[in-house]
Amino acid sequence: FFVGTELGASWVGFDPGTSGSCIAAGIHGDSIIVEQDQDHQDRITPSLVVFGSFWEKSKAPKLSPNTIPESCCLIGTRAQADFGLPGTASFQSFKRFLGYREPIKLSFDHGDLAFEGKDLSRLLVRHVYEAFEKFLNDRHSEIALGKNEQARCVVAIPNTFTLTQAQAMREVVADLGKFSEVRCLTEAEAVFFYHLSRLHEVPTDRPRTVLVFDMGGSTMNATILRFKALDLEGQRRYKVEILGRMGYGIGGDAIDYYLVRALCRSLRADLGETFRAFDPFVKRRDSRKHAELKQRWN
Repeated sequence: FFVGTELGASWVGFDPGTSGSCIAAGIHGDSIIVEQDQDHQDRITPSLVVFGSFWEKSKAPKLSPNTIPESCCLIGTRAQADFGLPGTASFQSFKRFLGYREPIKLSFDHGDLAFEGKDLSRLLVRHVYEAFEKFLNDRHSEIALGKNEQARCVVAIPNTFTLTQAQAMREVVADLGKFSEVRCLTEAEAVFFYHLSRLHEVPTDRPRTVLVFDMGGSTMNATILRFKALDLEGQRRYKVEILGRMGYGIGGDAIDYYLVRALCRSLRADLGETFRAFDPFVKRRDSRKHAELKQRWN
């Protein structure tokens, strides 16, 4: 995936992660701009979608198959407060739904909602892109996405993705209608190429081998690459070989889960019945007893 003046002035990079999603843009491979929040920190949009009755009763939307009204869902930061609440359908780590056509069905008072897993990623990607486009219009007018010429886009995907899932993710981004070209690149290889772009002096006498390890929210990836610097007519080029890659469908979220589970087991042993009211791994059968235990704890 080359970036240069002869291939278009601007490009966009997407990383739709399990826990958070990021987006960046640049011109000719330089002047990389990442969306920032009000504290001037790089923005990471929570990869959350929450469905519920977020509309006024007098303005209930008309639900129809394969369409998702905006009033039915909250996305990103707005979804954090309602995530997991009773009466809502909350989704995270929904990249695993890519490539599967089994519909997801939700029921509301005013009708039923049915959609594919790919639609969840489409909601998040559109939300992230539209916020970023507004950010660029307000602060970086030199990058005019979609105004004069369409940008090119590269999307980071985990090693665990099948060809079907990679194609589904490519289609999700292409459906924005903002890019002249969309390509997928594994996350570990994206890290490697960033590292390669920051090298100043690389001897041309021998190849070098690099191991890139990446642990995300729901995946764990490792890729081994070999590269050799070439001097072609005074220009630095690299020959890159991918020696192997692996990926597992387990990551930071699973580690967090088992750490909390072990902690609760320890507290359960130390505090006994008193801790039961707060134990997330205990089924609630007697709400009155739960309230009494909680009041005693307080």
